[in-house]
Amino acid sequence: MKTFSVDDLLWAFIENADDAHRSIRVSAAGHPWGYVRIKGPTGKHQVVIERYNASVAVEEVHRALNGVEARPRRAGDPPTSSKKITEHPLGYSAGPKMGGLQWGISAKDLADNYATPAAFVEAIVDACAKAGSPW
Repeated sequence: MKTFSVDDLLWAFIENADDAHRSIRVSAAGHPWGYVRIKGPTGKHQVVIERYNASVAVEEVHRALNGVEARPRRAGDPPTSSKKITEHPLGYSAGPKMGGLQWGISAKDLADNYATPAAFVEAIVDACAKAGSPW
């Protein structure tokens, strides 16, 4: 099964998701796995790459992208909390709160729907532009 690694995805964002005037912002959190958070040049949009399995959590503006689905919730939990990543590939690795990142794409679906990590980054940036809210 072909998949993209966390590093492949991170570098694709670093190399393809900025513009001439502003850079993206990258931060990491969580233990033992955690995630890498990437904020676009405008600071309005973000994605999270899970270090556990290279799935990517995305915002509402990205929900129509190929392969994206709602992140799983535990029965009875608030709508902004998720299952653990060990229970579902789109779950959380560090803290159960999803905030605005209520959608996601698994590593398998990423590879099935996008030829390269750069193609996925292009889809993320384009979705923001189409919604009238630059990445």
